[in-house]
Amino acid sequence: MSQVHAGDLSKTRQEMNQTTGLTNGKNWLRHSGQAQRIDEMLLVGSTKQEIAEDIIQRGLSKRDLKTTLARVQRHFDHVGHEEHKLPIEIDSNGICNFRLISNCQ
Repeated sequence: MSQVHAGDLSKTRQEMNQTTGLTNGKNWLRHSGQAQRIDEMLLVGSTKQEIAEDIIQRGLSKRDLKTTLARVQRHFDHVGHEEHKLPIEIDSNGICNFRLISNCQ
C-alpha cells in the first residue's frame, strides 16, 4: 500500500475524536457536498447503501440509487487509493469506516 498522506491521516484521527466542522465550506479533507457527507459517514461507520440513501435523502444527489452507489464507490477509491490514501475498512456486515491504525505512517 502507498504511503498515507500524513496531514490527512492526522486530521482524520482528530476528526474521529472530535469533529472540527467546516473551514471555508470544506471539511478536513478539503471536501464539500456529496464528498463531505461520505467522509462524515465513514467517520461513524455506514454501509455503502446507507451512504447513498442518505445523500439522496438530503438532496445532494438527484440520481437514482444505482448511480449514487457508484458515486460512493468512486469516492472510496479517491479517499482510499488515489488522492488521500486513507485506509477504508469494510467489515463482514458491510459497515465501511476509516481504518486508522496507530502505527500507520
